[in-house]
Amino acid sequence: LESLKVSFGNAVVERGPACLGVMQKQDLGDDVLRIDQVVAESAAGRAGLQPDDVILEFDDVSIPNFKTLVEQIGQRKPGDKIRILYSRSGKQ
Repeated sequence: LESLKVSFGNAVVERGPACLGVMQKQDLGDDVLRIDQVVAESAAGRAGLQPDDVILEFDDVSIPNFKTLVEQIGQRKPGDKIRILYSRSGKQ
């Protein structure tokens, strides 16, 4: 967590009990969440998400940015099953 704080200008970084395993280097102000990195042994990695995929919905909740994704993940427990709608190369 310390390296994340430094990387993001000492922003407050909290980790809840659930984790998806995707990262976005910078929110570019787009209305989409484009994945920059996927942790290989994470839930996202096991589900097959890849860098450059765009997360559109998380359990039927629209995901316009990384903050919204973090809020949604924070409401879950490890092992919860969720549905992610994503786009890869323009195809959902």
